[in-house]
Amino acid sequence: MSSHIISINKDLCDFCGVCVGVCYANAIIMKENQICINNENCKQCFWCADVCPVWAIEIDKHAYNSLRKESGNE
Repeated sequence: MSSHIISINKDLCDFCGVCVGVCYANAIIMKENQICINNENCKQCFWCADVCPVWAIEIDKHAYNSLRKESGNE
């Protein structure tokens, strides 16, 4: 089961593409003037959130904590 841990706040995103450049898992792509996240590919490194200059990348802490519990990492 896939949890959507990372999302883009479209009201804040200015499509600079910095997040796309740092995503080593190719989970973030830019197409047709929008940033899209493939949560299936996301490795939860959160580099994208760290580098976003406008704080447009949101991390769902409930989904993240649930995933940690499911994987036994908590």
